[in-house]
Amino acid sequence: MDKVKWDDLQRFFSLNKGKMIGGIIGFLIGIMVLLIGFLKSILIILFIVVGYYIGSHWDTKKDMKKILDRLLPKHFK
Repeated sequence: MDKVKWDDLQRFFSLNKGKMIGGIIGFLIGIMVLLIGFLKSILIILFIVVGYYIGSHWDTKKDMKKILDRLLPKHFK
């Protein structure tokens, strides 16, 4: 690819980053639903969201005990 086309492609991706990420996520979720079914896909997505939430709080150095206390029911404490 010559330099001009590569620069145009990079500019397009930088201006439409959210659309590109959303499209890729939608494509992957669609493939998951087709391969393993709707409910299993929802369960996997739920685990990913919970893992992301815990990981983002871990990165900001918040107390993990407080996070788990908020997430887990009382009988697990």
